[in-house]
Amino acid sequence: MPPGPASARNTYMNGGLATASPSRILELAFDRIDRDLATALDAIMRNEIERCHAALCHAQDLVIELHLMLDKDAWEHADALSSIYLYVLEVLTRANVRKSAADVRHARAVMAEIGEAFCVAASVIQQSQTLPAAAVTSPSPGNSWTTMSLRV
Repeated sequence: MPPGPASARNTYMNGGLATASPSRILELAFDRIDRDLATALDAIMRNEIERCHAALCHAQDLVIELHLMLDKDAWEHADALSSIYLYVLEVLTRANVRKSAADVRHARAVMAEIGEAFCVAASVIQQSQTLPAAAVTSPSPGNSWTTMSLRV
């Protein structure tokens, strides 16, 4: 039996992630986090507890993966970014326990600012055609972006 549309879509998306540049993977991750947090906010307003939980858990998974990908030896500000990721994880955990729209909005604003900074940096790098030491490595051992599933 041929694969269904969902299976074909997943295969396409996983293949795209496997060949995406590190900057594109970061862009996709930040976009997905934003979408997850928008979904969580909507679910909180509609009192859809399970939907909110799923969205917040997925956002947390992506923030954890971003944190694990951080190469603290390659960039002088990596420790500060690591602290921010851990802080956002605390805020998202609290948001999930309390179903707090304020916490979700706060985490979303922080992650949007970091995501925008990465996009600007990637654009500058792409324009200059030079690749300085990256602040990110590959996904953590045993995980990959394809197994993490950005589920776009």
